[in-house]
Amino acid sequence: MLKLNKVLFLFIAIFFISGLLLSPLYPAILHYKNTILFYILFQIILSLGTYYIFERLTKFKYSKLYIGISIFLVALFIRLMFANIFNYIPTNDFINYYNLGIDFLNGNKGNIKSVISGYNIPYFGGLSVLYGLIYLFFGASYSGSQIAFSVISSLTCLIIYLIVSEINIKAAIISSIIFIFYPASMITAQINNNQQPATLFYLISIYFIIKFIIKFKLKNIVLSSIFMVIGNFFHPSAISHVISTILFITILFILTKDKIKKNLLFKGLSCFILIFLILNNGIFIILKKTDILEDRNYEFSFLTKAVVGLNKEHEGKYFPEGYGQFAGLTKKEIYDKSFTILKNEFKHPSEFFSLIVRKTGYMWFSADNIIFLLSDGMSNKIIINNQNITDFLYYIDLIYVYFMYFILALGSLWNIFIKKDEYLILENDVYFITNFMLIMWMFVHFISEVQSRYKYFGMPIISVLSGIYILGIIKHINRKFS
Repeated sequence: MLKLNKVLFLFIAIFFISGLLLSPLYPAILHYKNTILFYILFQIILSLGTYYIFERLTKFKYSKLYIGISIFLVALFIRLMFANIFNYIPTNDFINYYNLGIDFLNGNKGNIKSVISGYNIPYFGGLSVLYGLIYLFFGASYSGSQIAFSVISSLTCLIIYLIVSEINIKAAIISSIIFIFYPASMITAQINNNQQPATLFYLISIYFIIKFIIKFKLKNIVLSSIFMVIGNFFHPSAISHVISTILFITILFILTKDKIKKNLLFKGLSCFILIFLILNNGIFIILKKTDILEDRNYEFSFLTKAVVGLNKEHEGKYFPEGYGQFAGLTKKEIYDKSFTILKNEFKHPSEFFSLIVRKTGYMWFSADNIIFLLSDGMSNKIIINNQNITDFLYYIDLIYVYFMYFILALGSLWNIFIKKDEYLILENDVYFITNFMLIMWMFVHFISEVQSRYKYFGMPIISVLSGIYILGIIKHINRKFS
């Protein structure tokens, strides 16, 4: 396990160091250097102050509970503050998602089926139910939607804390603070995009996988599979996480010599796969029986994502014609057309690798385009009409992301070359599952369509690892100089 973990660390270090060194955006960032320097100073003071307050809570009897509640409330206060400033009104895809939830509450199944048919994504039947439940609880108004998704983003900060607390409580505080102040999340939490709740439920699933590996209780793997399915109906991207989970548990099974643990790992893996398949397919049956989905086979294939993602002309980014060319085709025709296009796309392997480099730069090393989507629906005209403000938001997000990447790369290198350090535990399975899922997310988007906001799942994972690394490096330095 240790050697395999070091291979993952090496890949992550090379990936992010290369991106940081090759980024073309530093001159643009320097244009706002005085304002940005003030922001950095303010962010450092704010983060240290927040850490000091949370760290004081570790002295209380129910410290884990108090800290978790505090993390959630601080994150929620900040996100609601920005929701009040920007006052986002859903546009583009997000107005369709909002309407899916409202139509479910109002029983307008015809409208739901029309939207699903337009996107040709059957998972949106489940999305209409999930959004409907959210709006039932928080209210069907735009302000109710803003509050609901601010709560979801704040719960993400909480689950990050719970994941890392399985290693170290102080590292967990640092990891959660990193995500609390992550600009793209902090500023745009109010947007009702389906990636936010999907990420939350995928992270909860990871949390229960870790609990299973620690305690070997099958109820944890059952809960993990259930939350994975829920995440998949919010945003059908679970394939990456399901494969990661299966490979992770399989590797543990192979490397474990204890027969009792081997048996539990086998049962856990079997339970995870069976429950995921039964629930995922069972929900589709229920959606059809309740007339939310049309009782037909949807000609839906992830191959179309690869066709768009490997299109050299558009550099793997979304373009309507990429998906439009498959409209009205049967599943077999989609397969045949996809393989024909992909076979003729690259004349030489270097073209493929060149495309991967460009896609990586766009997805991971440019600012999150969710900030621009926020401006589309922003009702605060003073901010919309001030280009300096939107540019500033763009670049502080980029700086913050680069800081997270730097810590991630530094910590990964540290774990490769350090011989032994009690604060950076190489053997810990939290490292392995999070590294594994992060790398799998990268690989999926080497092939699939990319947008700069598609790093949405990667950033919480990077927050998890960064908090551990920051604490480990600080402890190591303290020991050296004490």
